[in-house]
Amino acid sequence: MSQIVLIEGGSGTGKTTSISTLPPENTYVISVIPKNLPFANWKNMYKVSTPDVQGNRKIVFKSSFTTGAYKEDKALFINSTKVVTDTLQAISERLTNIKYVIIDDSQYLMAFEFMARAREKGFEKYNELAQNFFDVLTTAQSLREDITVFFLHHTEITEGIRKAKTLGKMLDNYLTLEGLFNIVLLSDSRKVNNRIEYFFITNNDGTSTAKSPGGMFPSEIPNDLALVMEKINAYDEGTTTKGDA
Repeated sequence: MSQIVLIEGGSGTGKTTSISTLPPENTYVISVIPKNLPFANWKNMYKVSTPDVQGNRKIVFKSSFTTGAYKEDKALFINSTKVVTDTLQAISERLTNIKYVIIDDSQYLMAFEFMARAREKGFEKYNELAQNFFDVLTTAQSLREDITVFFLHHTEITEGIRKAKTLGKMLDNYLTLEGLFNIVLLSDSRKVNNRIEYFFITNNDGTSTAKSPGGMFPSEIPNDLALVMEKINAYDEGTTTKGDA
């Protein structure tokens, strides 16, 4: 059974940048929307897979959700979660070198399907939207045991709490996203000595839904997924010391 980790945070707080420390030869990035990766040399490190060439990146939507894109391929926006689950299963079965899978901008899987189904009447679609995203989560947990899947997800503020962005209370009634993860890290930034510092908050301070097992991390760590994996592995193997945490 594989491991899943949720990295939640606002736009520009260093979620995608945190990928840069992972070894690209062992990492596969599923980009839900088409955007450049925000670190140097990314084009050489992450090549898009094609029918003829096996790369280490897949782009689910070749364009953002627009009227034109919707008319051209409505089915893609409705069936996008299946694109992701199929990709996850293929990685697990065929790419034995891959140890880390990133699902970047995972909230758009819900948002774009919702927009594609906006004219549907009734509440059943909310149940189906929740089920489709849940399928991605359960698939991510069913991969090879040496794989960790990181969900990079935007946040929203609800009743003063920063939480993973969904489609509002209607969907939250069906799916409590953070409850499906053992580790939820909140990305944030601040200005220190005229420089922007990016970091992960590792536990709930009353203003967010961040959480992690006691002693796995200090209260804050750099936005560095290689470091996150180092801490997780040390904790799981019983080699964490008080100084490390």
